Amino acid sequence: MSTTTTDATGTAKNARPPAAVADAPQVAVADTPLRRFASDFVESPVAVFALALLSIIVLLALLAPLITPQNPYDLGRSTCLMRACRRARRAWARA
Repeated sequence: MSTTTTDATGTAKNARPPAAVADAPQVAVADTPLRRFASDFVESPVAVFALALLSIIVLLALLAPLITPQNPYDLGRSTCLMRACRRARRAWARA
């Protein structure tokens, strides 16, 4: 049985926890190096921001073929650029 004591205000307090809680087995969590690193890493807002930024850059690099509208090597053969060159040649030839 637990014993009760009174404090300066006169309220009753248990001096020790009930037997069921005191007798419960304590499970120790292993403090591995990876767990320590992860907890230290999460505590640093700069590190978390840097990881998020790096993740976004890597994701954009992986999705680049889907994001880009055209092949970058086809820029010299673009029909718009070719038309502009032809117009410029004609204008220079007339002048």
